[in-house]
Amino acid sequence: MKGKNISKDELLKEVAELRRQSSELKKIETENKKVLEALRESEERYRHLCDASMEGVAIHEGGIIIDANRAFAEMFGYERGEVIGINALDLSDQSFRDRISKGTRSKREEPCEAVGIRKDGSTFIGELHAKEIIYKGKDVGLITIRDITERKLAVKALRESEEKYRSVVDNAREGISITQDWLFKYANKEHNKILGCEIHELISKPFIDFIHEDDRDMILERYKMVLRGENIPGKTIIRIKTKSGQLKWVELKAMMIKWGRESVALTFMEDITEARNAELALRESEELKRSLLDASAVGLAFSEDRKVIWANETMVKMFGFTDEKEYVGKSTLSLYVDEEEYNRVGKLIYEGLKSGEVIETDSQFRRKNGAIFYGNVRVSVLDPSNPMKGIIVSILDITERKRAEETLRESEEKYRSILSNIEDGYYEVNLSGDVTFFNNSANKIIKYSEEELMRMNFRDFMDEKNAKKVFRTFYKVFKTRRPTKAFDWELIRKDGTKIYVEVSVSMKTDKDGNPTGFSGLIRDITERKNTEESLRKSEEKYRTILGSIEDGYYEVDLKGNMTFFNDSTLKIIGYSREELMGMNNRELMDEENAKKIYKTFSRVFKTGRPIKTLDWEYIRKDGTKIYIEVSVSLRTDQDGNPMGFRGLFRDITIRKRAEKALRESEAKYRDLIENAVDLIFTIDMKGNILKVNEAFLKETGCRTEEAIGTSFTDHLIPLDETISMEAYKEIKFGETRNFELRAKKKDGSIDWYSFVTRPLYDTNSKVSSVHCIARNVTERKRLEEELMDAQKMKAVGTLAGGIAHDFNNIMATILGYASFLRGKTEKGDSFYKGLSAIEKSAIRASELTAHLLAYSRKGKIEIKPININTVVKNVHEIISGTFQKSITIDLNISPKLDSIEGDISQMNQVVLNLALNAREAMPEGGTIKIETYMEDIDSPIRRVKYTIEPGRYVCLRITDDGIGMDKYTLSRVFEPYFTTKREKTSTGLGMSVVYGIVKGHNGYFDIVTEQGKGTEITVYIPASKKEVESNNVEVVKSVGGTETIMVIDDEKEVLSMVESALADAGYKVLIHSSGEEALNAYRKKPKEIGLVILDVIMPEISCEEVLKGLLAVDENVKVLLASGYSNEERHNDLIELGASDFIGKPFMIDELLGKVRNTLNGATE
Repeated sequence: MKGKNISKDELLKEVAELRRQSSELKKIETENKKVLEALRESEERYRHLCDASMEGVAIHEGGIIIDANRAFAEMFGYERGEVIGINALDLSDQSFRDRISKGTRSKREEPCEAVGIRKDGSTFIGELHAKEIIYKGKDVGLITIRDITERKLAVKALRESEEKYRSVVDNAREGISITQDWLFKYANKEHNKILGCEIHELISKPFIDFIHEDDRDMILERYKMVLRGENIPGKTIIRIKTKSGQLKWVELKAMMIKWGRESVALTFMEDITEARNAELALRESEELKRSLLDASAVGLAFSEDRKVIWANETMVKMFGFTDEKEYVGKSTLSLYVDEEEYNRVGKLIYEGLKSGEVIETDSQFRRKNGAIFYGNVRVSVLDPSNPMKGIIVSILDITERKRAEETLRESEEKYRSILSNIEDGYYEVNLSGDVTFFNNSANKIIKYSEEELMRMNFRDFMDEKNAKKVFRTFYKVFKTRRPTKAFDWELIRKDGTKIYVEVSVSMKTDKDGNPTGFSGLIRDITERKNTEESLRKSEEKYRTILGSIEDGYYEVDLKGNMTFFNDSTLKIIGYSREELMGMNNRELMDEENAKKIYKTFSRVFKTGRPIKTLDWEYIRKDGTKIYIEVSVSLRTDQDGNPMGFRGLFRDITIRKRAEKALRESEAKYRDLIENAVDLIFTIDMKGNILKVNEAFLKETGCRTEEAIGTSFTDHLIPLDETISMEAYKEIKFGETRNFELRAKKKDGSIDWYSFVTRPLYDTNSKVSSVHCIARNVTERKRLEEELMDAQKMKAVGTLAGGIAHDFNNIMATILGYASFLRGKTEKGDSFYKGLSAIEKSAIRASELTAHLLAYSRKGKIEIKPININTVVKNVHEIISGTFQKSITIDLNISPKLDSIEGDISQMNQVVLNLALNAREAMPEGGTIKIETYMEDIDSPIRRVKYTIEPGRYVCLRITDDGIGMDKYTLSRVFEPYFTTKREKTSTGLGMSVVYGIVKGHNGYFDIVTEQGKGTEITVYIPASKKEVESNNVEVVKSVGGTETIMVIDDEKEVLSMVESALADAGYKVLIHSSGEEALNAYRKKPKEIGLVILDVIMPEISCEEVLKGLLAVDENVKVLLASGYSNEERHNDLIELGASDFIGKPFMIDELLGKVRNTLNGATE
């Protein structure tokens, strides 16, 4: 307003205007404040809404994010503060960037999909909204984003699932269709293929048009049931007509489903035309098979658990049933002849069928009417693991075959009986004349052994002339096929003698009638030949008879009437065939022989056992009496019922000749018995001697007349009655027995005998006497006992060693701890005296154990200078504590003794055995004196069995005042196993062992004894000038150290004791109870371990294996062996292997520490 002149009014107006404007401004300011406050509240509200939103929201300016909610930050994997200032374009792929840029330039919100990139590089699919807004007066971009990854994956999976199931349905192997209101709405490829239509030809067509006219009513009814939601039972099988008019069988299954909002029928269709046609063909085939099975000659059936399930018509009729229903369902038990046969066949079948094989057997069955028939049964199983589940059975009626077989068996039995009972020889040869079969009679006639005869040709036992004769005969039979009944040969026996035989020849053929060889009978007719000339002169008729003579064969019924006989029977008895047929055998003999034959037939009838030989007297038709040798056996029918008797008989003249030959044979046999070394004798069933040989008389010291008729036990008295009685019982029942027993002879001596006894039978087949062969086996028994006792002694030695070893392990702990604790106390301490006593007792116990170990030592004998006084003292310590208090031991040893060269262990055995014998000689007590002294012998001292040679001797004398010895005992005192002690309390080896040791040391025995006064035994051992080696070993006094020592021992107490002692001496100690564990520990730090103390007796891994393992790690390792078992040979082997030294258990702590220090310093004993 400068430069202007304004009036007051104007000024007032201007002021008023200013005031108005000011008032207006204040109102506007107030309104603005309200708007700003509302805006702030709105922003705050929308910010909270934005933060609570599941969608990401961000504001960016020029792409740089200036604000974002929590969901946006978390969606990209950031903290909310981290996302501010980030370029939004860096949070997405190119598509996302394009969308953001496009959205920033647009005023409209355009949703899109894009890929976001999280902070960790992973991606997600987002639905993006982007647009431009004014924020705080600026144009900025607004982004909202939602993670739709899961939705996208679900949509994708749904799409893939729909495609998969659509593919499955379209390509299914059964037809699938959907119909609505009877019209097709959908059909898959297989459905179209079945109907022969394309899909467009089916859609909207009625499905009923394709159904066969005869099936339409049924299918319409079922379709209505489907529409009503009812269940259709089972499957529906109908016929359809394809587009081309072809008829097909199909199987349908339909149901109602929702298709969209509509209810439709879903139908599954399967083409079963081929299966249906096959079923019809199978039914026709089954009917044909059934007809064939019913027409089979073999009965067929199927059973489960031995009950009939099915059977063909043949099987039903075979068992006498008229209807299959009668047969099916029956237990097979009712079909067998009896329960026993039912069980037999069942066991055979069900055990055999487990292997799956076909089982075949013959059995007897019972028809419905009770008739019995034979059947051949073949059985196979459906399931071998469970035969009861079902088996297939076929039965062939073989009753006629069985009857034919029985007839054939009777025939064969008859001819086999004839062949085995005839005296004539029977032979068979092939076409070349080689012998292929013969009976015993042929063997006896020709005198060759069975083996020899089987390798011979008929030409081998005849001259050339007879060979040609035989060849012509065989050739004639071969050409004509007619047998030659009898012609004569001259045979040459093995011994060169010639005999005449009568031979028959027949042709042998195979089943086709082709010739295979010749067979016939052969009879020795040498005697007949000698009389033939005179017989020919006397009567031509008898010449013919004698020329064809053979043994008679007969058959009679149960009454003894003749029913069958051969021509020879007629010739022997002299009756014609007509006369003899039906004649009773009593008519052929006198009353006495008739009674004899009746008894014979009666016994055969009752027992069923045949009688091979019996002498009868026959009266020929002409009244002459002849003596014949007869055999009798029982004839039975096919059911085993007796029906008569049969047998052979022959002239006794031949037997007499045989008896003469037998007497000659017996003479030879008697000569063998008489000259046998074994005792051979025969006794009756009461034990009385019937026969003896020379060896029996020599053994028993009696004469023949003194032995015969006396009891066997008068000469050899069995001391083992149980054995002899058992043998007698078995022999009585016909058994041969081998056994051994002791027997006492007349002179009182007892020997062992080995017996072989065999029963001898009388003519009634009863045991009548016993043939005995005995051999004196006393020497063999003695050797067996020596071997057994030697094995016992070996076992005792091994046991002693084992006990001593275990005992030393126990004493090692006691002695070690005692010496360790004593070293911790002062002499005046109350415990010092007690610990010293324990220590001394343990040392004494270990010395006793050392003696045990000495006696258990095996193998190696160590000869060195020893003092006999040391041995005596050792033994004195043992017997002082073990002999009964009633025995006083008087010890008198010379202080000045020369040494002897010997094995200290063996000398220990000498002194101990002599002391033990002295104790046994004084059961009631007494005094044993043990002395040692020197003696110089200038001239030989002669005894009965030996001489003590001149020389200087160390002498040991042991005297007792016991029972003494008689002359017999003194003469056998040094024999092995001889003992005067009670049975089973002594081996009898003591004095023999002592004698052997003394003689082995070039020493002598001198025994002075008298019964009731005692015995004095002096042992002389040559003296030696060599000095006894000292056992003292210098021990390093400094026993402590700081080295590391590993101790390996399986005894935990020993480990604990050694660990305490070594640790107390300053050593670092590692202990292990297992060799394997110790080796593993040593391999880890071998340089740190200065010494290993190793127990020699270790379980699992042996000491040798542990030592080798240590040496493999460090060849300079120092190993101190420790053991309670004194086996020097093994210890030396271990030291040669690489061990440093050895310490024996038990040991005192000072001794152990000294050994340890010596070994560590490299000083070994």
